[in-house]
Amino acid sequence: MGFFRRLHDFFLPHERNGYHPHVFRLASLLVIAVVVLVLECGVVTQLAYVFPSTSFLASVLPGVLATLTNESRASAGVGSVTESPVLDHAAQLAANDMAAKGYFAHVSPSGTTPWDWLKQAGYAYSYAGENLAVNFTDSNALESAWMASPTHEANIVNAAYTQVGFAIATGTYEGKPTMFVVEFFGTPALSAAAPVSRPVVVAPKPETVRTAATTTGTIGGSEAQATSHLTNQIGVVTSAPVAPAGMRAAASPPRAPSASVLDRLLASPLSTVALALAVLFAFVAVLLIAAFLRHARMPHPRVLIAAAFLLTLTAGLVAANHLLTPGVAFPANDALSASVLSAFGG
Repeated sequence: MGFFRRLHDFFLPHERNGYHPHVFRLASLLVIAVVVLVLECGVVTQLAYVFPSTSFLASVLPGVLATLTNESRASAGVGSVTESPVLDHAAQLAANDMAAKGYFAHVSPSGTTPWDWLKQAGYAYSYAGENLAVNFTDSNALESAWMASPTHEANIVNAAYTQVGFAIATGTYEGKPTMFVVEFFGTPALSAAAPVSRPVVVAPKPETVRTAATTTGTIGGSEAQATSHLTNQIGVVTSAPVAPAGMRAAASPPRAPSASVLDRLLASPLSTVALALAVLFAFVAVLLIAAFLRHARMPHPRVLIAAAFLLTLTAGLVAANHLLTPGVAFPANDALSASVLSAFGG
């Protein structure tokens, strides 16, 4: 009974605690404020140091994004994809090139296409696609941004794909340090295919748009599928590279994506802190309502001041995190960036 009595005193106003719950007293406020600020500092440290300066993100992000991808596919009624080490390697080649040269596009300034990275990695495909992102800050927000764009969502929920690969690289884009994320989808080619034609499309300079959700950066997507003759929107047709007849898609077997709860929380620091702050905000609001309803009397003035402080602190940190993270940006012509089509057999 003593435990429940202390809980009663701590959270609910009544005669025994002078209608001033202990949770709204100065000592409790200081503890709560310190915990919240430490959590916020942890997020800032994660984004400023852990992600760009260690191998932590590279070790957990592929599994986390693959898990989120399969959750998105399951919601769309599409079968899951497995993570391919060869697609991971191709994605790393593309990410490293963008980071080294400071561009963000499906086609490099020297004309290298996504399909060239697949060829260099030794991945022969019948279907392939690529999603890109810069200014990565949160895996949940990144997946949400991709899914909010019809062209990138089309890649993620494309039932033709059976494998996925991810990579990240840090570099500079438009004069600012940033993190590049590359997502490759693919379906291995089972046999050699005849040469085909494909268009080469250079994604235009991105434009930034702000979404209501927590944001991650600039994203871009392209999709590839088997075809015999294609023209793009400006009528340019070039010959597609053809993989050598002996090439096969995967030198090592794909692995089922897996990410622990801890990995997902650490790879999504903004989502984690936003959830914690939202829970705290809702809890304080419920306690404040209970204080108003208790005996139908006005709460203790210090209760009102303490509740206002906690509500302002949590709401202010959520707003600050939203304003200080880069806005999601899409290519100026998203349909054009997704119209890059190619195919080669192996």
